[in-house]
Amino acid sequence: AYCWGDGDGYARDDGVTTDSNVPTAVDASGALAGKTLASGSVGTLHGCVLDTAGLAYCWGADYTGTSPTSSSTPVAVDASGTLSGVTLAYIASGDAHCALGTNNRAYCWGDNAYGSLGDNTTTARSQAVRVLFNNKQGNTGYRFYANANSSTPGAPLADTNEVAQLSMAGETFRLRTDIAYNASPAYGSIAAGEEFSCALAVEGPYCW
Repeated sequence: AYCWGDGDGYARDDGVTTDSNVPTAVDASGALAGKTLASGSVGTLHGCVLDTAGLAYCWGADYTGTSPTSSSTPVAVDASGTLSGVTLAYIASGDAHCALGTNNRAYCWGDNAYGSLGDNTTTARSQAVRVLFNNKQGNTGYRFYANANSSTPGAPLADTNEVAQLSMAGETFRLRTDIAYNASPAYGSIAAGEEFSCALAVEGPYCW
């Protein structure tokens, strides 16, 4: 990766804050060592890239997706929590950073003063949160629960509408139906701007 222009906030990621009118190589000696990059996106004072394994790396100012929130060199975006086990396919950088997973779900982190993370709050996040599509509420789904009987409801075996597997043959379970949930649209791309984010779905655009 190569960047040029304003160096404020380590936006170019070559470890200095001076401006450059020619492309300079992004530091590949740390978190990017040995990684093959697939795509990237830049914001005002920061940038992010995805590698071919679907993992994200960011640098510059304003919530890089890890702690500390600013870095002069690329750092791996925290892949725990909501991003655990998720392979990212697209990434966008704005005041908030957003990414689409191959699981057809959207995730954002960063500045959230105007709700640009889409998690129904205005709390800034250094760790990714899942975008909630409240306007899609009213869909009904199902969920499996383990070790259920007439007096014990059991623990969820999987998320809503996710495949569940029993831990042993003959284990009892309960199937709950008609669960209201937020259904994710079929995404095509995602973008992040100044205090807002948008995703393009088959049925049209969504913005928050």
